[in-house]
Amino acid sequence: MPDYSTAGGKLYRDDVCLANFVPKVQGVYRSSPDLQPALVEIAYTVCGHDAPRTSVVLGRNLRTLDFEALDLACRYEITPSKGRRWVNDYLSAKSPTSSYVVIAASF
Repeated sequence: MPDYSTAGGKLYRDDVCLANFVPKVQGVYRSSPDLQPALVEIAYTVCGHDAPRTSVVLGRNLRTLDFEALDLACRYEITPSKGRRWVNDYLSAKSPTSSYVVIAASF
């Protein structure tokens, strides 16, 4: 299992710098605890920037999220395809599984 760490506002995997940002799941929104997340709120800090940033993405898109497309300040420090995969693996592993907010459905 890879060892993820953060230092200086950057994300590392086994001592290799992956990205100039560190993402974190802030909230998971779903209509029921048994269903996949409908929305995921992500907070991330970018190296060299003071203020944390947030974004809300569809839960089904979490594994394919491209931070470079989301925010021009975000940069993968290795091959983008590997960077995306490993950053999203890190993010998915850090996602809270027991907490959720119920979304009221209206039809």
